[in-house]
Amino acid sequence: MLLYMIRHGESTANEKKLHAGWAQIPLTIKGIEDAKTAGEHLKGISFDKVYSSDLLRALQTAEFALPGIIAEKCELLREISVGTLSGKSAEECFRLYGEQYVNDKAVHDFTFCNGENHSMHLARVKTFVEILSKQPFENVAAFCHEGTIKCALELAKIDPKSIELKNGSVLVFEIKNTELNYKSKL
Repeated sequence: MLLYMIRHGESTANEKKLHAGWAQIPLTIKGIEDAKTAGEHLKGISFDKVYSSDLLRALQTAEFALPGIIAEKCELLREISVGTLSGKSAEECFRLYGEQYVNDKAVHDFTFCNGENHSMHLARVKTFVEILSKQPFENVAAFCHEGTIKCALELAKIDPKSIELKNGSVLVFEIKNTELNYKSKL
């Protein structure tokens, strides 16, 4: 099975450089264009199933990338929860939490502010892959988030820092049994 993971288009939080996490944040005008560009990369692919994170920016990306196709909402594809940091800038978070923010953000641990840590996020993505691996699909699209795709890369034993993930990026993975293998970036 091939899994096409699509990062959402630019959101208003991306534009303003704010933490988003699980907030319901819309796409910008540029984000809509990012989504349409992702759709161009997906043209001609027949998807057996289309999933999307249940967060607005991913759902909107799916709508603009694949018009007329309704994506099934999937909480497993959400971005990491940043808890009470949602909607705040890095500067504001530093003023509130100081070095704890800097240190914990570096390792993707937002449990200090009622969010998730990296292990929790990785486990969600692994669960999604395991569920998919039991399905008879050939091609699946998953509209999601930068952190979610980085977790998938990690599961595929690829350094997430080695691949640039701009808004609207499309990465292709192969699922064999329960293993995830990175194929390419479209």
